[in-house]
Formats: sequence, structure tokens, C-alpha cells
Amino acid sequence: MKEKNNDNIRFMECIKLLRFMLGFIFKSDKAGFVWAIIYLLWYIIPTAFNALIYKFLIDSLTQNKELIFIIAIVSLYALVSIITRIFSNFIYEHRFNRMSLNVKKYSNNIMLKKCTELDMECFDDKEFYDKLSKALAQVDGRAMQVFYQLLRLSISLINFISGLVIVTMLNAGMIIVALGSGVIMYFLDIFFVKVKFKAYEKMVPINRIVDYFHSLLFNKSTISDVKQYNQLGDLIIKKYNKSADEQIGLSMELAKEKLRFTVKSQLIVTLLSILFPYVYLAIQAYRSIISIADIPAMYNSFNLIVNGFSDASREITNLKESCLYIKNLKNVIDYIPKIERNEGEKVSTINTIIFSEVYFKYPHSDDYVLRDFNISIRKGEKLAIVGLNGAGKSTIVKLLLRYYDPESGRVLINGIDIKKYNIYSLREKIATLLQDFQLYSMPIDEIISCSTEVDQEKITKVLKKVGLLNKVISSTKGIHSEYGKLFDNEGIVFSGGEQQKLCIARMCYKDSDIYIMDEPSSALDPISEYEINNQLLDISKDKTVIMIAHRLSTVIKADTIALIENGHVEEIGCHKDLIDRNGKYANMYYIQSSQYEN
Repeated sequence: MKEKNNDNIRFMECIKLLRFMLGFIFKSDKAGFVWAIIYLLWYIIPTAFNALIYKFLIDSLTQNKELIFIIAIVSLYALVSIITRIFSNFIYEHRFNRMSLNVKKYSNNIMLKKCTELDMECFDDKEFYDKLSKALAQVDGRAMQVFYQLLRLSISLINFISGLVIVTMLNAGMIIVALGSGVIMYFLDIFFVKVKFKAYEKMVPINRIVDYFHSLLFNKSTISDVKQYNQLGDLIIKKYNKSADEQIGLSMELAKEKLRFTVKSQLIVTLLSILFPYVYLAIQAYRSIISIADIPAMYNSFNLIVNGFSDASREITNLKESCLYIKNLKNVIDYIPKIERNEGEKVSTINTIIFSEVYFKYPHSDDYVLRDFNISIRKGEKLAIVGLNGAGKSTIVKLLLRYYDPESGRVLINGIDIKKYNIYSLREKIATLLQDFQLYSMPIDEIISCSTEVDQEKITKVLKKVGLLNKVISSTKGIHSEYGKLFDNEGIVFSGGEQQKLCIARMCYKDSDIYIMDEPSSALDPISEYEINNQLLDISKDKTVIMIAHRLSTVIKADTIALIENGHVEEIGCHKDLIDRNGKYANMYYIQSSQYEN
């Protein structure tokens, strides 16, 4: 997954990356592409007019051409200029603006879909996560930037070729002066691109820190904590200010470096674009090699060559810079998941689950969370997993959902290695109610179904089962009401216990073989906890249940209780057997019981 950072991109690699991005843009808006081609073809006409109009006027006046003829040509030039301006406004203000919106929608769809396909370990890898952050920040803007760069490159080449043709017709020697100036400007641009990209790379880490602390105080959950801990707000603001000061300092340091280079390069450019051509043209006119009428045409053509060459070289270097970002984006899009693949056998039903000699540690960690972990779960069994924090309880769930694969050992479903099953089919058979559950600002029916296709009758049934139906249908929009009031003042606000019930409704709607509950009632008061646990037992009578808990009072009715310690099963059995054994489980239970009694 790690890849050596390389600022140098070969020509052919750059071409492939630009083709990739053009294909990206073309799929977003095919009509916009056609309009761009039409615009470029039209642009040739005003370019030629602008270069030659003054020569034509001076020649016509010195050669005593008829006034009506001169007026006709000038009128035609004015007409072409008017059409060009109107066409340009239409293209840039209307057609390309629409293309920009289409590209933004398409590119964000691609990236959002890709995020759902990434392996969980990608989010644990700082280097890959930095790439992902850059890709998400750059994807829509960079795509249109590349489009405009290619458009400007095409215009620059039209200017360059037009200038070459005209100068060749009038005085070929001017080409050497123009190309010499253009080459020097090209190398200046190459160096400047490297300066800018290195500055961007240096700013990424500090920008992430600033954005993180900046976003915290716009988060409802953070504000809730701030109101509970009086100094938390000041602490977050202090950390934001510290990181913002570092950001400003680094930004100013990089800006000074760029300014020094810009001043030097602009001095050179001014000499090349003004001093050299005028001296050359003065000498040529003085020697009667060119006429007075040729001077404006030659100078305009010189500018077409120099500006065309320097602009083209600038866009080429800009495109090279863009290729560095495109490469990063392409690396993310082309990432081939190790786990998240739509392949393998489908799971018809889950009869048995076996963890066999499983060892596991998280990516970029040397500490094993699970060590020689063994456990088996039969269909319909209610298994409770208990233990201290960090014992590896939640990791078991992640391996069963196949967010990760074991370092060694196997997880078996129906006696078959979990890796041989289609991962999406497997997860369809498992419903979860996790401690850090997420409820989104969307309609209630969509929150429960987690799908674009909603069975409204089934929604009503599960809401009734968890005791929320009356509250939901009493609102104006019923099951179509928004969760919360973030986007709709008529949305429904739920208490903590009701939020848990909403998650239970979501789990019931999925109607899977396995129900996994990871500390589902840990944040509730004892009465709400009792109600929730009774509800969970009621709805899961015919299901296989895996319940992770700290409060041992919630797992007494489980068929099997496994005490996890240091990543392996320390004790296992029903509540009565474990109490009779008078081991670690019994000790934990008595300690918790005494706290309630006291």
C-alpha cells in the first residue's frame, strides 16, 4: 500500500494520466466536450485577424485602397470580434459552468462509491488516508482545472502556430528571437511548479490539524461536551489557535520563497518580451528588410509565438503538476481491495460460526489483540462476550463481519473459511447494533431500511415492535419524517433510549440470521436498559445472538458466556456454571453486584 513519493512523472505516464482525467470529464458531460472543440475551431479565425489587421490597414492606406473596401474589412473584423466575445461568454459562463457542476456530481459519486469499497485497513494507514484526503479535496476542482489547462494549452498552440506561419511569411529570422525567449520562460515555469507543489505537500499535514479543530465546535456532540466541561471549549480553541499560528507561519515562509522566485522571473520575462523584439524589429526596419506595415504584424506575431510558447509551456508544466494530483487520485480509484470484493460463494444461512486458533493485530501495530482465540457458536445460540476494556471483544465482531482478516488461524462459517464467501452476501446475514451507532439526517423509513427501496408495511411493523410507531405516525409526515431538525423543522427528535429503539428497528428490518449487539444499552439508565434488553431478547428468540457487554447483569440469560482476557477465552459456560466455578467471571459479577447493592 505504501508507495514512494516521486515528483518526477515521465512523459508517457503523464499522457496516460491526462487521458484518464479526460475520460473522467467526458463521461461527466459529453455535450460540453463537443462545445469545447467547436470553440477551439472558431478561435483560429479571430487569432489570424488580430495578428494581421494593422498590417492590412497600413498597407491599404499607403497603397490608396478604396475607403469602402477598408471599411468592409474593418467591419468584418468587428463582427468577428463581437461573435467571439458572445461565443466566449456563452461557453465560459453557461456551458462550462454547467459542465463544472456535472463533473462535480460525477466525480464525487465516483469517490463516495470508492470510499464504500475500501478495506477498513485503509483508514488505519496514515499514508493512504493522506492520499484519500488529498483525493477527496481535489477530485472535482482538479478535474475542471485539468480541462481548462488543456483548453488553454490548445489556444496557446493555435497562437503559436499562427505566429509561426505569419512570421515565416514576413521574416523567418524573428522565429529564432521568439523561440529563444520562449525556451527561457519554459524553464522558469518548470522550476516554479516544483516550488508550488512542494509547498502544497508541506501544508497538507498542518491543514488537516487546523480543519479538525475548526470542525469540532460545529459538531453537536462536541458542543454537548463543551457544555458539560467548562474549559473544553477554551482547550479546543487554544489548540486551534496554536495549529492555525503554525499554519500561518509555514504559509508565510513558503509565500516568501515563491515571491523571491516570482520577482526574479518577472524581470527576466519583461526583458525577453519587450527589449529583444523591439531591438530586432528596429534593426530590420532600419536596414529596410521589413516595411513599416510589417512591424505591427511582426510584433503581434512575435507575441503570438512567445506568449503561445510560454503559455503552452506553462500549461504543460501546470498539467505536469496536475498529473501529480491525478496520480494520487488514480491510485485511490485504482486501489484493489483485499477484502471488499464481490466474489465468492453466497451464504444461504448461517448454522455455525467457529473461530479456530485465531491470532490478530491491527495494521501498523505490533501488539496482538487476539491470541490463539477459539470459540464456536451454533445456530440459535445466545452468546455473551464479556471482559475488561482492550480484551479484544469488539475485534471478534470486526473479524466476523470481515472488516479485517486474521493474521493466522481461521474464521469458519458452516465449516467453510469465511474468505471463500461473498462478503456482501455474508454481511446480509448479519445485523448489528453497535455502541457507536450512527443515525443520519434522513427520513425515518430510509434510516431503518438503509436502502433506496423501502417496504413501508415492514417499516410500520418494526416500529410497532420497538414501541415507536405512535410517536412516528403522529408527526406530519409519518414514517417519511426527517430524523432530527437539521434539514426540516418538522423533523422528529428522539431521546437516547428512543434512538436505541430506532437502531433495534433497523436491525429487525434487516431480519438477518445473526444479531450482534456491542454494548447496545451502555449509555442508558437502568430502567431504559432493562426495557431495551427485554426488547432485544423478545425480537431475537429465533436468531443467533452475539452480545458484547460490560454490565454482567445484562448477560445472565445468555446460553453461553465467554470471558475474554488478553485476547483469548479465559472462561466459558452459562451464568450458573461460571458462578459455581468461582473464577474470574464470578469475581467480576460479585464486584458489580456489590456496587448496585451499596
